[in-house]
Amino acid sequence: MKMTAREAGLLATLCFLVLMGVSNAVLFNVALPSIVAELQLTTTKASLIITCYTCIISIGALTYSKLSEHIQIRTLFLTGISLLVGGSILGYLTHHYLLLIAARVIQAGGGSCFVPLSMITVSHYLRPAHRKLGLTLISSMMTLGSGTGFLLGGVMTSFFGWHSLFLFMVLIALGFLGIYAFMPGDYLREDPNRQPFDIPGAAMVMLMVVSFLLAISLNLWLFFITIIMIVLMKRYARKDVKSPFADIHILKLKPFQRLLAATSLNSASIVAVLYLFPLLLTHTYSISPVQIGLILFATAFFNVGTNLMAGRLLLIWTPTRLISIFSLAAIAGFVLMAQGAHTSLPLLVAALACIYIGNCAVQIGLNHSVPRTVPAASGAAGFGLFNLINFIGMAAGPALSSRMLSLNSPYWAIFLVFAAVVTLIPMIIRTDEPAATASEITVPR
Repeated sequence: MKMTAREAGLLATLCFLVLMGVSNAVLFNVALPSIVAELQLTTTKASLIITCYTCIISIGALTYSKLSEHIQIRTLFLTGISLLVGGSILGYLTHHYLLLIAARVIQAGGGSCFVPLSMITVSHYLRPAHRKLGLTLISSMMTLGSGTGFLLGGVMTSFFGWHSLFLFMVLIALGFLGIYAFMPGDYLREDPNRQPFDIPGAAMVMLMVVSFLLAISLNLWLFFITIIMIVLMKRYARKDVKSPFADIHILKLKPFQRLLAATSLNSASIVAVLYLFPLLLTHTYSISPVQIGLILFATAFFNVGTNLMAGRLLLIWTPTRLISIFSLAAIAGFVLMAQGAHTSLPLLVAALACIYIGNCAVQIGLNHSVPRTVPAASGAAGFGLFNLINFIGMAAGPALSSRMLSLNSPYWAIFLVFAAVVTLIPMIIRTDEPAATASEITVPR
């Protein structure tokens, strides 16, 4: 069945927004040394630039998913674009640390909508024949965006300074045109008997996420706040709120539990590599940020084709089989990277390609498993929790890596640790239970 012009235009717009949003998330990883030098920041203050952004991205992924049940998705997209443009303008004009933090927080408040809302739109707006292609393209843009972000971050920081990164992100305003032209104004994912937005539940989830990420990055004692919030959320769930912010009843679905565990491990491993790889090349091989960006971009661009191939394989394979097979490629990549950490640059690049191939194909398999696992009526909540855990994994990967580096662990040992982490993914996902469609699944209460 041929895709209509309106569907194609909408899908192209979603891909553009996801590409820009993911690029923005990693742009400042390469520029961070320049920001530290210019603003004379301590290591703790510098880490807060990344941590604050990650906190807002993690919370926003779930918030926008829930808001899609109450507010037009078109309105949410336009709001997200506006926030990202506003934060970019503020960041371009500022030379002060606190305003820089504020600019990144505002950017994150807008950019956190693109991935979850795009997945929801593809799953519920595109016709069934085109949904797999849509989800595959969204995953491809996430992969390409990470490489593009590193490339742009290295090149633009080297030639134009870190302020130019904010100016570049103003280009996302072009998304206004696509959303206005192709997103139906009357498309609202909601139940006819919708319930009020769950503010207490949202507050507990936000405190849980913020305390968890700050505990990893700054102080382990903050884990106590995380534990308290989890206990309170369980008690709050017993009140049987009709439209909870975080529907933890979905967590009683064991296949969904496995998906969340797998996506957190997968995300932690790839972002840890993207954190460690530039450090290793800089310290061991004295490679410039521009060269590092080119390597990461080339690898990510190559893997767009891999993602499309993985999408085609899903026509004949189950997601479980795809995940199991491509996990082996990621494991092999980590082992090769441990072997070549201090001996061979070409081997490191080949290892990075293997990790990218495995990780991205696994993520596509996980993305396609969500609608097969979560009931259609809880689809938005399921995607929201899935993306929340995904982003938390992204934050945990580099945080754990930096902790291991601070303990003077060699790079090869850290890579072997993440090889073991990836080994857990197929073990978690594999099950002898027959696959069920979302319509056949019920959420235990």
